[in-house]
Amino acid sequence: MRTGKLIKRSLLILLLLVIITVVMIYILAGRVPNTYRPKELSFDERENAATKFSGDFGEVTSNIRYKSCTFELTQEDANRYLASMDEIANLKPDVKPGTIDKLMEKWGLRRPVVSMDADSVTLMVELVEYGKILSIDVAAEIKEEDILISMTAARIGKLPVPVSKVKSMFLEMTGSMGKLKSNNMDDFSVSQIAGNLLLDFLQAINGQSMPRRFVHKGKSIWVDEFSMNEDKIVIKFTPEQ
Repeated sequence: MRTGKLIKRSLLILLLLVIITVVMIYILAGRVPNTYRPKELSFDERENAATKFSGDFGEVTSNIRYKSCTFELTQEDANRYLASMDEIANLKPDVKPGTIDKLMEKWGLRRPVVSMDADSVTLMVELVEYGKILSIDVAAEIKEEDILISMTAARIGKLPVPVSKVKSMFLEMTGSMGKLKSNNMDDFSVSQIAGNLLLDFLQAINGQSMPRRFVHKGKSIWVDEFSMNEDKIVIKFTPEQ
């Protein structure tokens, strides 16, 4: 009898521990990160953001064949551009309106956000089906020929999840975005260069290296700096001499 009661009590304790664990996982997964604050922009504000991006990045791309140029991206501007991705993509003539929105819907994602701190950049996005926030921490390091982008951590809500699981999702995303990458190396527009860099960045997160060198109108351009910190992302382009 005593043995039976002991077994029953142990099973009840074990069941209670399992229930507590499940509840804690659910609570952690459901918590919204404090830094997740997506921009809610009107149509005019999104159009203005696309125009600003085209102007700022366009100034860089128009001069990189002749001199070193630096593009700086603050957290505020980055989140305005993320909220205006479809409008920015539409700057590329062969991209139809709604392309990015349809891709995001296909992936089950919406309202991406970036948060910058001293050690890394955190990318966040809502998983529509589950109503949870996926976060990944990303760090960058320049090597001789490549830029190494590493996913250092991943979370759903505030619950840590295996980085490998998230990388598989990025693999599908980069495959779907392949059509946005231009192979016409001699006639790059602002949106084409930005789209290629974005695709290279996503592929690098998934384990591939991001090339430091690309060709713009017959001129080799090197990425001399790619840094991410609490204030901004800095990319420095230098033409090959």
